[in-house]
Amino acid sequence: MKHPFIRRLSVTAAAVVTLVLAGCSGDSDGGGGESGSSGGGGGEESTQVVNDAGVEDIDLDDAVATQTVKNPGSDIEIELRVFPLEVEGKVQTLRIAVTPKFEGGDTVTLYRIFDQTPYSPQLVDRDNLKVYSVIRELSDSWAIDEVKTDAASGETIIAWSQHAAPEDDVDSFDVLVKDGWPAFTDVPVKR
Repeated sequence: MKHPFIRRLSVTAAAVVTLVLAGCSGDSDGGGGESGSSGGGGGEESTQVVNDAGVEDIDLDDAVATQTVKNPGSDIEIELRVFPLEVEGKVQTLRIAVTPKFEGGDTVTLYRIFDQTPYSPQLVDRDNLKVYSVIRELSDSWAIDEVKTDAASGETIIAWSQHAAPEDDVDSFDVLVKDGWPAFTDVPVKR
């Protein structure tokens, strides 16, 4: 037979677990039900704030083309994967997965991967003889998350740049990542 204190503790623990689980349940999308009004006397309503913020999920398998390049005199081999261009309003976004491969346990910055030169990708519309450069204020480089991002050998950095949306009805662009490297051809445009 259980001691009365232990039995009371078990019942109390079960009640706490039930209350915690009840507080955690409900609509996971945050959209079900009405926003509650406070039970206080001032007639003020409180609204529930739903935060849809998150981190963009980029699947490397969604890349449409891959190439491996090397800067002259460098010991770093670079695997580049390009993703479809995504048009949103007046802007289109280019995403490139950059994976350096080299000997040793150090890390390298994107700046070093690109051989410490300005790396300003261009989108080339050969049919209409137009080139779309990076939208920028003062910089000649990618509009990337952080230029100082480090990567170990085999790690991937996602670099991105934004360009004006196509002026013409085109389905694809050639993408020039850096002078002297082969272009990615016929990279599709998603609208």
